[in-house]
Amino acid sequence: MLLVLVLVLMSAAAVSVALFGQQTDPLAGPVGTDRPIIEAELQVYQNPVHGYSLSHYAFLPMREYSADYVEFGTAGEIAVRVLEVAGVPGQTLEEGVAAELAQLCAADGPSGSFVCTGVQNSQPFTTTAGETGYSLYLTGEYTNFYDGSVTRSEKGPYFVLPLASSAMFSKVLVIHPPLNADAAAVDAGMLREVAESVVVTAALPVVDTTPLEAYLAEHLAELSSVKEVLGGHFYITDLVAANGSGTVSYEDGHNAYVADFTYLINTVDGTVTVENFTVRE
Repeated sequence: MLLVLVLVLMSAAAVSVALFGQQTDPLAGPVGTDRPIIEAELQVYQNPVHGYSLSHYAFLPMREYSADYVEFGTAGEIAVRVLEVAGVPGQTLEEGVAAELAQLCAADGPSGSFVCTGVQNSQPFTTTAGETGYSLYLTGEYTNFYDGSVTRSEKGPYFVLPLASSAMFSKVLVIHPPLNADAAAVDAGMLREVAESVVVTAALPVVDTTPLEAYLAEHLAELSSVKEVLGGHFYITDLVAANGSGTVSYEDGHNAYVADFTYLINTVDGTVTVENFTVRE
């Protein structure tokens, strides 16, 4: 009787394979460095706003919250984020990115506070398309409000790829696990595979805005339709410009403004002309 039952089950399995082909579970087994991405499991995500594409696992649901932030997975196992990092004298891009990520990972609760304190490990990596970036881990510290104890952990990996740069800022793509996940619980291999699939399709040009910035800094008071108040003086806090148009953020120590403008830079003598300077309401 038992032998008959085994034969029936084997026959049913053979019929299943014959009718439907080899049955595989895309979720079976760990996805990591020991298991390369299988082409049939992939879909391509394209982001025309920031000029990149990447391959992701088809069985992971996607949520695109904005052009700056996309998640893959039921619990955001893979997060794809675009960050703009302001240039700070004496600070490397890696240090600037780490500072931005540290702000994202900080959290307070009723019984404790969590902060990321710095880079624990950083290594270069290269995508399949030849783009160069780096991966890093951050040191996390949880402070218990009740007994003052501090528990340290490792966060990451964060895979960072530069997308564009100018004199004022750099734009980077960061692929990372959930911000509240410890590195020990993360499938780093899966994140690396997605990061290595990135293709930068249309990076912004590097623009030397030094002459323009100098001109604006000198002439903001006359260009701006709103004027300085309480003895303050306008100064620039952010500038993005390319192909004859730009946006400048500025303030006088009391009020902050954003203006759009068009400009020309004489290629012979470097003189700057600014037109259509419009302060946003």
